[in-house]
Amino acid sequence: MNKWRVAIVLAITAVAIIVTFSGSFDSDADAPNQITISCDHGHIIDVSSGQEYSGAEFTNSITLQFKPNNGYEFVDWVVEGDAEYICVRDRITITDVNGNVRLSVQARNYSFSSSLLNTIDIPELPVPGDSITLGWSFSSSNLDTTKDPWVGSPSVPLIVEDRVYIHAGNYLYCLDSSSGKILHSVSSPVVSNTFYYYISYGNGVIFDTIGHKAYDLELNFLFNIPSNLRSAVYYDGYFYGCVNSTSGYQLYRATADPDNGLVDGVKVNQFKNTTSYNIWAQYGQFSSFYIKNGWIFFLEGQTLTGQRSLTAVNIETEEHDTLDLNSVIGGMYWDDGWLTEYNDYFYVTAYAAGLFGGVSQELHDKHSCIAWAKFDFENGLFETVHCKDIRSPSGSTFQGIASQFVVYKGHGYVNVRALGTDTLGGSDDTGTCLISFDIGIGGEPFEKYACPSSMSHGGLVLNTAHENEGKLYLYLIPYNPERSVYIFTDSFDGSEWKLNSTRYRFETDPIHNQYCSQAIRAGPNGELIFYQDSGWIDCYVPQSKFKGTILVVDDDCATSVSGYGSDIADVMGGLYPQATASDGTISLGGKNYYIYALNEITLSWEQLQNLNVTQYTGQTYDRGNIITHYRYLLLLKDGSVKHFYDHLSDDAGWYYYYDDEYKKCVLYDSESLDDADGQYLMYLSSKPTVNEVIKRNISVNRESTDSLNIQSEPDVQINIRDKTVASVTDEGGTLKITGLKESSTAIVISVGDKRYEISVTVLPKVTVVGDTTVIESHTETVSVDGITIVTDSNTERAGSIQTVNETIVKRNSNGDVIEIVEVTETTDENGDVDEYGNPVKVTERTEIVKDGENNVVTDISVREERLVRTETNGSITVIVVSSQLDNSTTQNTITTEKTTTYGSYSMSEHKVEIYSGNSNEPIPVSSDYVVTDRSGKSTISVEDENATITLSDGSSPNIAFILEMLVQSQKAIAIKSNEMIDGAALEAISDAGAVLSLSTGVSVLEMNSDTIKNLVGKGDVSLTVSDTVGNLSPKQQSAAGDAKMFSIVLRCGDVEQHDFGTFTMSIACDIEIQDGKELKVWRIDDFGKKAYASNVTYSNGIVSFDGDHLSIYAIGYESGSSEDGSDGGSGGEGSNILLFGGIGAVAVLVLLGGVMILRRRH
Repeated sequence: MNKWRVAIVLAITAVAIIVTFSGSFDSDADAPNQITISCDHGHIIDVSSGQEYSGAEFTNSITLQFKPNNGYEFVDWVVEGDAEYICVRDRITITDVNGNVRLSVQARNYSFSSSLLNTIDIPELPVPGDSITLGWSFSSSNLDTTKDPWVGSPSVPLIVEDRVYIHAGNYLYCLDSSSGKILHSVSSPVVSNTFYYYISYGNGVIFDTIGHKAYDLELNFLFNIPSNLRSAVYYDGYFYGCVNSTSGYQLYRATADPDNGLVDGVKVNQFKNTTSYNIWAQYGQFSSFYIKNGWIFFLEGQTLTGQRSLTAVNIETEEHDTLDLNSVIGGMYWDDGWLTEYNDYFYVTAYAAGLFGGVSQELHDKHSCIAWAKFDFENGLFETVHCKDIRSPSGSTFQGIASQFVVYKGHGYVNVRALGTDTLGGSDDTGTCLISFDIGIGGEPFEKYACPSSMSHGGLVLNTAHENEGKLYLYLIPYNPERSVYIFTDSFDGSEWKLNSTRYRFETDPIHNQYCSQAIRAGPNGELIFYQDSGWIDCYVPQSKFKGTILVVDDDCATSVSGYGSDIADVMGGLYPQATASDGTISLGGKNYYIYALNEITLSWEQLQNLNVTQYTGQTYDRGNIITHYRYLLLLKDGSVKHFYDHLSDDAGWYYYYDDEYKKCVLYDSESLDDADGQYLMYLSSKPTVNEVIKRNISVNRESTDSLNIQSEPDVQINIRDKTVASVTDEGGTLKITGLKESSTAIVISVGDKRYEISVTVLPKVTVVGDTTVIESHTETVSVDGITIVTDSNTERAGSIQTVNETIVKRNSNGDVIEIVEVTETTDENGDVDEYGNPVKVTERTEIVKDGENNVVTDISVREERLVRTETNGSITVIVVSSQLDNSTTQNTITTEKTTTYGSYSMSEHKVEIYSGNSNEPIPVSSDYVVTDRSGKSTISVEDENATITLSDGSSPNIAFILEMLVQSQKAIAIKSNEMIDGAALEAISDAGAVLSLSTGVSVLEMNSDTIKNLVGKGDVSLTVSDTVGNLSPKQQSAAGDAKMFSIVLRCGDVEQHDFGTFTMSIACDIEIQDGKELKVWRIDDFGKKAYASNVTYSNGIVSFDGDHLSIYAIGYESGSSEDGSDGGSGGEGSNILLFGGIGAVAVLVLLGGVMILRRRH
C-alpha cells in the first residue's frame, strides 16, 4: 500500500485513534491547561453545544468538529503539546491536557468538476484592477470537432490543491496547476461520446465514471466502480451518487475506505431500496446532489412530460419525499438543474427562452423566476413551494437564461438574460443584468441592486475571501466569445451591501476565443481554469502571481533570482532592465549570454534566439496537447560549459550554501530550481565542505548599492581589484557593494577560515518614476587595435512603448574622431493588431553613420512588424516582416520570416527581396527552409524535397508535429535512430509515410511506413547485433557452409519480431569478388532449408539485401548445388521477397570471409 493510499485510509477510517502527543511551544496563555485554536478556511465547533469553539481552559473531556468553508475539506488534526485525544475523521475528542496545547486543522482546497462550487474562499484570485495572463492550455490530440458530438473533448476540470485533473480523449490526466505539465495519466477509454464530461471527487479519492475506476491523487488505482455509475459526491465517509436503471436512475452509496465494500474488486451499492428517480440529466451533466443533515437533495425532470420536482432521500432509512414544482415552473428550462440551499430553504431558477429558438408558444406568458421551499428536517417533509418572477430594481422582467441563485449570509445573486431585439436568442443581450437580493422572512428573495451584464450559460462564482475588507466578488464567463471574464463587486458601505453599478473586465487571450457554457474553477493560487467550446482547457493567472526564475551563468558560477510579470520576458525586463537582446544573445554588463529556456514537458533546455516568444507547445505520448509558458530562463555566458543535466545522484553539479550546509540544484527539475531561488551557485566536481572557497557573481546598477550577507567576524579582510568600478563596506557582517562604473572587477573577502571570491558586474543606472523606467548607460572600451569606443545611451520605457537614443563615438590612438553612429529606435508592443485581435509589435529605427569630417556615410530607416500567433493545433507561429530602406540609394530590402514552433521543434521559412527605386518588381535574393530541434535530441536536414531526421537520443522526442509539418510541405521523410526508438513514435512515423533506419554499431535496418505500421503498439523497438548465434543443427551448419555467422535481433519491448513486413538490411564487409559467380544471401530455417533474399548488391564494401523475415542468413558464394535442402527460393534469380517464412528465434547473417566493417548503404 503506497503512501497516498495510506493517507486516504487514515482520513476516512471510522476506527478511533488514541494519541498522546508531547511537545513544547511558546504561549501567552495564563491557564495551566489551555487549548488554543488556529484554524484557516473553516471553523471548529463544540459538538455538545453546537457553538463555535475558539479555545479555552481545559476542564473536562471535550469533542470538537471541524466545519470547512466551501471548497475545502478536512485532512488531519494537528496537535502541538501534551494531550490525549481520539480522532474520528473530522471530529476529535480531547480527554486530557497537560500545559498548553495548540490545536489546528490541515485542510485541502478543491473545486468540483461534477458540480459548481458557487461560493469559494480564495484570497489569491484576481480582483478589479489586476490583470490576468494565460498560463497554460490543454487539450487532447484525439480532439475531433467534425463529429457531433465532438470526439476527445476535455472534461470540466477538477482541482485539488495545486493539481488539475482532466479527462480528455481516452485518458485521465493529472496536471501541475502552475505549468500545465502532465504529472500522471491513466488510460480511460470513452465508450460513448457526449457533449460534456465530468469527474467525481471527494476526500482524496477520484471517481472516474468514464473509465469506471477510482484513484488516489497520484492516479494510483484504488478500486473499480460500477460501470453504470454516472455521478458521485462524498459525505461523511461515504460516496453517494446515481446509477442507471431500466426505468431511470437509482441512488448509490459506497464506503470511501478503499479496502471495504468490494465484491470482485468493485464497490457495490449499499443502498437496498431500488426506487428509480428521474434525476435531471442532459449533455452529460447531472443535477447536483446536495447533502445536509443526512438527507440527499436533487432535482427530477423529464423533457417530454415537462416534469419538474425536488426530491429528498434519507441516507439511513432510504425514505424519500418529493415536492411537485409543476405548478410554478412546469415545462420551463432550468439548465443544469442548479439547486441552492440556505437556512433549510431550497432554491431553483427557471426561464422561458432557451439558448436558441427563443420562447416557445407554451411558455410565451412565462418569465424567468426563482422557486423556493423549506424542508422540515424533523419530519422529513417539504413545505409549501413559492415562486416569483425575477425583476430588476426598476421592475423589468426577463425571459432568458437565469443562472443558479447564489446565496451567502442573507444576500442572493442571479445573472439573468434579457432577449433585447433578438427574441430567438443568440446575439443581442441588451438589458441582461446581474441582480442582488436580500433574503427576507420565509426565505423570500427581494431585489436590491442591479449591474449591466452579459448572458452566461455557466453560472456565477462568489469569492468571500475579502469579506472582512467589505468586498464580495462575483466571477462570470459570458457565453458569447467576448474574450472576457467579468468580475462584479458587492461592497459594504457601513450599513448595507451594495452591488456596484459597473463591472470589471479581465481580457482573455484570443488563442481559444469561443462560445463558453462554463463557469470558472478556481485554483488555490488564484488560477482561473475553465473549458471553452474550442476543445481546450485554459488556465489564467494573475500577472502578479506568474513567477519566473532567471539564472545567470558565468563559467562555474551562477545566480538565481525570481520575479513576477506577465511572462518570462516581462520578468527578465523587471529584474535586468539593462539587458539587450540581439542575434541570439543577451548583452548584460558588457558580456554576451546565450539564451536557454527550460521545456518542462521534455525536461530539456532549449536555446532561444530572442524573448519574443515566451510560450511553447508540446504533445505527449499519452495524447496530451499542452501550451504553456517558459518559467525558467538561463543566460549562459559565451564560452561557459552547458552543465544542464547533472543528476541528483551524481557528485558533480551546482551547489549552494543554505542552512549551514551545501545543497545541490538539479537544473532540469523545477522543484530543485525553486529551492535554489535567490541563491548563489557554484559548479563543482563534488559536494564541497563548509570551509571551502565560496564563489559568487553579483550584478549591481551604477549609483546603486547591493547587499551580501556573510559571517559576522572581527577579522574581515576586503581586497578590491579595481576600486574605480565598485566600492565595498562592511556593516556588521553585511557587505554593501556600490556600483561606480559600468565594468567588471573582482573582490576577495576573507572571513575567518572562509574565503569569498566575488565577481562584480556594474550595470547601467536605472531610475524608476511611476510607470516610467529610464536606463542611462555610459561605457568606454578600447579595442585591440587601439580604437577607443565611447557609448552613451538613454532608454525610456513607459507602458508598451520603449524609446532608445544611442550615440557611439570612435576615436583613434591620437584622440581624433573617426566615426559617429547615431541611433534612434521606438518599439510599441501593441503598435497594431491582426484580424484576430493579436497584437503586432512594431519597431521603427533610424541609423546614421558619419565619418570624422561629419559626412553622412550611411542613412537607413528600418520598420519591423512582428506577430506572434497561437494556432488551433497548439503550434506557435511568429511572422516577422522587416523593411530596411537605404535613404541614400532608395533601395528597400524586404525580409520575411515565418517560424512555426511546436514542442522543441521550429520550422522557419526565410525570404529576402530587394526593391530598387520606384520599381514594384522585387529582385529575389535568397529563400531557405530550416527545421531545428532546440532540445538537441535530434538534427534535421532539409534539401530540396527531402528531409532527414537523425535522433541522437535513443528514447526519441515526440516528433509527431514536425512530421505533420514536413508532410504538409510535401517532403519525403527519412528518420535515423541508433539502436532503439520509442514505440510511441511509430504511429506518427508510419502515418507520415516516412522511412525508418535503425542502426546498431555499423549495421542498418531500413523499414518503410507499411512495415512500421505492423510494429505500432508493440512497445519500444530495439536492434542488437552480435557474433554469437548459439548451437546450430547439422543441417543448418551444412546449409551455412564455412561462412562466419552473426545474430541480429529486432525486439518490440521484450518480444522478438520475425514476420513484420519487408525491410532492407545493409552490412559493411570486405569480401573478395569472385568473377563469374553471383553473391547471394540466403536464409536458413530450423530444418536447414534455404530461402534466397532479393536485390542483393555489393558496392564499396556494403552488402545490401531485401527481406521479409528475420531468421538465420548466409552471405557469400555457394560452392556447390543449391539442392541441399533448398525450398527453391529464388534459385539465384533474385525474387522480390524471401519466400520461406521460417520460425527461427534470431536473424543470423553468415558472411563468407572478410573483416566486418559495417556502415549504412548510400
